[in-house]
Amino acid sequence: MNAEGLEKAEQITTCDSVVDLMPRLRSYVAARTPTPDLADDVVQETCLRTLKHKDLSRVTHPFAYMIKVARSVMYEHWKATPVTDVDISALEVEDERTSLEEQHLHREKLAAMAEALAKMPPLRRRVFEMRRVQGMSRQDIAAALDLNLEAIKKHINRAMVDITLHVEQQGW
Repeated sequence: MNAEGLEKAEQITTCDSVVDLMPRLRSYVAARTPTPDLADDVVQETCLRTLKHKDLSRVTHPFAYMIKVARSVMYEHWKATPVTDVDISALEVEDERTSLEEQHLHREKLAAMAEALAKMPPLRRRVFEMRRVQGMSRQDIAAALDLNLEAIKKHINRAMVDITLHVEQQGW
């Protein structure tokens, strides 16, 4: 097949094109969401937004486009969901539908994250926990710790980098 035919084959032209990509999209989303129900909601909203796109014929890489839309949907969900106070060390996998291997991998990933938190400087860890675990706004954290807003942003960003690097070093 020539390059022109390949591009045309990749274009989203009908609802069937989107439906054909749904299993791959579902796998991608399910690996990044905490529950199957949320994964289904994200996939449904992603497909809806994709089909509502004004000029689908110009989308030359439909799966990449749908991944970008799915990330946006997941981000919007994350921003709208209130964060509850969570003790990371007490998290356990309780979903009976997951295999023992998946449960073990989940526990290992949580342990790696807990290690990263334990290695952080106390102020960075406190700022991160106030923001990500307790759900406080940056402004509230700045007021509570008597720091400026830019310092809070830097602590949060550096904490995310610390966690990401540590988890990657552990093979995640």
